[in-house]
Amino acid sequence: NAIGNATYIDGIYLTGATLDAGGGNIALNGTGFAGVASSNGIYVTDNTAGTIDSAIRTTGTGTITLNGTGGAGTGSNNGIRIGGGTSISSVDGLISLIGQGGAGTGTQNMGVYVHNGATLSATGTGGITLTGTAGSSGTLGGSNRGVRVASGAMLTTNTGNIGITGTGAWDGDGAQVVGASTIQSATGNISITGTSGNGTGNDYGVYITASDVGTGNTLITTGGNISISGTSTATAGPSNRGTSIGTRARVIATGAGNIGITG
Repeated sequence: NAIGNATYIDGIYLTGATLDAGGGNIALNGTGFAGVASSNGIYVTDNTAGTIDSAIRTTGTGTITLNGTGGAGTGSNNGIRIGGGTSISSVDGLISLIGQGGAGTGTQNMGVYVHNGATLSATGTGGITLTGTAGSSGTLGGSNRGVRVASGAMLTTNTGNIGITGTGAWDGDGAQVVGASTIQSATGNISITGTSGNGTGNDYGVYITASDVGTGNTLITTGGNISISGTSTATAGPSNRGTSIGTRARVIATGAGNIGITG
């Protein structure tokens, strides 16, 4: 397990880098440095100039597993943060991201955060799972989300299933798919399950929308089945919903696929 320090606060930081196992397995485990902000367990992004994207890839039955814990500090201490056009790809192996947000006193201590056009794809029989638990310190901060897929990020499979499970902390949604992002499979099943944290704001178990961007749709579609299940545990606040599907969100099951939504 790689642990950040006072100089390099992220547990693992890949910027404009490529990891290629060529059919073998890839496993990354990181923990952010405590006592600061923006201390991610694992952070994968493009280089500083934005000219070289990072890539994590394997082929055949090779698997990719990322397990990250954000540092205990203030805000933006994510378990796993994938951004900046990063691509993570497999063929028949599972892609698994497991993140625990840091116990911070500020905002946005998210379990798993995939954004800014990042792509996760399994082109054969492989599946994708995101499991995120937000962090917070008591009743401080907010927007501590379990899993957030945002800003044009994409999760795609061929026949493999896609599963997202998020648990929010204080004033945080369980699972979000927002910002014209896409969750898509040719024939695999898609499951999104979220449980919000408690708080005084709008705390949703599952939140799907494109209202946070000016154009484009947030798309969830497959030839298989789609299951969306959200639970809000908040006891205060003006609008607490188990599942909220809003502006320009599209949930589409093609062929004989079924859609089940609970909240």
